Amino acid sequence: MKVSKSGNSAEEDYIQEFKHIFKDAVRLRLRSDVTIGSSLSGGLDSSSIVCMLRELLGHGGNIATFSSVHPGKKVDERRYIEEVVKKVNANAFFVAPNAKDLVRELKKHIYHQEEPCGNLPSVYTQWCVMKLAQKNKVKVLLDGQGSDEMLCGYHYFFSYYFLTLLHERKFGVLLREIVQYLIKHRSLFAIMGFVFLLLPDDMRRRLYWHSKLASEEFIKKYEKESQYAKFLNNAKFLDEQLKMHFEIKLRELLRFEDKNAMAFGIETRLPFLDFRLVQMIFNLPANLKIRDGETKYILRRALRNIVPELILSRQDKIGFPGLDVDWLLAPEMRKTVESIIFSEAFDGRGIFDVESVRRCWRKFCEGDTSLAKGLWKFVNIELWYQIFIDGNGEQEVG
Repeated sequence: MKVSKSGNSAEEDYIQEFKHIFKDAVRLRLRSDVTIGSSLSGGLDSSSIVCMLRELLGHGGNIATFSSVHPGKKVDERRYIEEVVKKVNANAFFVAPNAKDLVRELKKHIYHQEEPCGNLPSVYTQWCVMKLAQKNKVKVLLDGQGSDEMLCGYHYFFSYYFLTLLHERKFGVLLREIVQYLIKHRSLFAIMGFVFLLLPDDMRRRLYWHSKLASEEFIKKYEKESQYAKFLNNAKFLDEQLKMHFEIKLRELLRFEDKNAMAFGIETRLPFLDFRLVQMIFNLPANLKIRDGETKYILRRALRNIVPELILSRQDKIGFPGLDVDWLLAPEMRKTVESIIFSEAFDGRGIFDVESVRRCWRKFCEGDTSLAKGLWKFVNIELWYQIFIDGNGEQEVG
C-alpha cells in the first residue's frame, strides 16, 4: 500500500493500525498479580504509555508514575511530567538524584551493571527511579524503551534520512526536510552529520577514532571488532541504521534498564517492543517516521487528543537525564575523578591515551563543559576494571 506525502486514506489506515496495536500492547502488559506503575520522563514515549493507561483504565483506575527531576536546572522535566500527571490524574512520585548520592553509590551501581555504560549519569538516574518504585512497593514498571530505535528518536537519524533522500534522488523532499529541520530545531547538528556521512569511509573512520581518546595500540587491536564503528561504515541509509540500532544499541539499553530494575526486584515491561508493533514499524515508509523536521511522525499522529499537545510538539530528547557537568564539578566527584585519571592503574591499562584524557580534564575544569560526557566514560571504564578485573572494591558494593 503506497503512502504519499499528503495525508491520504492509506496513511490514515497506518495511523489507526498503529494506534490499535499500541493500545493493545499496553493492555497486555497490565496483566499482573502485583502493583504496576509506569516510568514517566516527560518525553513522548513514556507520556504516550501513561496517557494510554488512562484510556484503558477509565477514570476510576489508579495510575502511579515514577520520575526524576532536577529543580532549577535546564534539563528539569517537571513541567512536562506534571502536564501528563494532570491530564491522567496520576499518583506521581519524584526523585532528585544528586552528586553526593552518586559518589556514595558509584561502585555499587557499576557492580550491578556488570559492564561499562556509555552515559553513566543518565543510567544512574534511571537507577534512582527504580529505587523510588521499590520504596513505594511497586513491582512492575511500564517503560518506553524501543521507540527511539524504531521511530528515529535520535536526532542523528535526520542525517541518515537526508542521505537516503539524496541517493533516492528526491532532491525536492531533501531540501524541504533540511529547511524544516533548521526551522524547528535551530541547529546544524543533523546537517553536519549529513556532511560527515558524505566523506570517504577511511576519513570517517579516522575522525571517529580520533575523538575517542583511546591509545593507538588499543585502536589497532580492536577497531575491526567494534560494533559502534560499524554504525558509521556499514549502515549508510536510514533503514540500515535503524536495523543496526535495533540489534546493537537497543540491546545495550535494555541491559542497562534490566540491571537497574533487577537490582531493586522490579520487572520492566516495554509496550513499544510488542512484536506486532515492531513488525509494523519496520515495514513503514520512512516518511511515516520522519517528516517535516519531526521524528516519530506516526506516533505523534496516532496519539493526538490522547497525549497533551505540549508533549506531542516537543522536538528535544532528554529521557532520564543526569547532570553531566554539575555532578562532575561537585567537590566529591572531582576528588574521585582525579584519584582515577592520575593513578598508576589508569596509566597502565593500555586502553587510554592518558595524557589526552588528563588534558581534557584540565580543560573541563577550566570551563570546557563539552568534554563532560567523554570524561564520564573514562571514570566508568576504570572503576569497572578495578571491580571486575583487578578484584578491588567488591567488598564495598555488597
